[in-house]
Amino acid sequence: MKWIIAAIFCCACSLEGQEAVRVVTWNLEWFPGKKPAASQEERDKHFNEVADVLPKIHADVMILQEVRNDEAAQRLAKILPGFSVHVTSRFPDSFTHQLGEQQITILSRFKADSAWSESWKRGWANAPRGYAYAKLLISGRPLHVYGLHLKSNLGNPIENTSKREDATEQLIEHAKEYCKTGEGVVVAGDFNTSKEQVNLAGDTTLKKIEAAGFFWTFEGLPLEHRITVPRKGSYPDACFDHIYVRDLGRPAAMVLKDTPGSDHFPVVVDLVFARGKHQ
Repeated sequence: MKWIIAAIFCCACSLEGQEAVRVVTWNLEWFPGKKPAASQEERDKHFNEVADVLPKIHADVMILQEVRNDEAAQRLAKILPGFSVHVTSRFPDSFTHQLGEQQITILSRFKADSAWSESWKRGWANAPRGYAYAKLLISGRPLHVYGLHLKSNLGNPIENTSKREDATEQLIEHAKEYCKTGEGVVVAGDFNTSKEQVNLAGDTTLKKIEAAGFFWTFEGLPLEHRITVPRKGSYPDACFDHIYVRDLGRPAAMVLKDTPGSDHFPVVVDLVFARGKHQ
């Protein structure tokens, strides 16, 4: 399959004086089960589908969305040698206010200096969910990793846009406080917004994060090569899943097209870290 060939060709490796680190973000579609009220048989089938895919991506760091709970995340970690779950969020459902089943998890083969998740503050637009965060230690240097799943496009478009912008502003403030200049930062996940769709033209979510000094790893790539959510019904092809970096150069992300396991495709980027203690 094309996506497997791409994954193997670009897998992370060690270079002289440097270490390559592969980061992947993937919305797993109500994992496991692909729908809210999935049967046990449907959940098992979905888990096995994803479990067959993940090792072939050769990731070092994973930021996953729509994971039901930490138990599901821990099961995935067991099939990935050397991996640990650093954090799985526990965001409440916006409607029931009970523990939601669309959580964010961060797992990797590195040690974490710290990790947590936090709901967005009740800011000017009351954004749902929140962020997951882990401070990883790679070759003696910190890598700050944020996982996002911003407001969907269901409901009022203006309110949805406001909630995404509100969340992004809060994230930027958090990164300013916790991430020192020169330390690598990754912000990845399902932003539920793109640069192309006409009905999202007034959404400044992506502009805000770029104005804060983050580099869009899809920079210069035509839409046809970065579709993360294929066309479905009246919904056109979209690039909703993104990886942004700061103080990590200008790496190029790629979509693992036609990957089975979700209605979204994974996005992968390879980072390069210099070895040695961080000063």
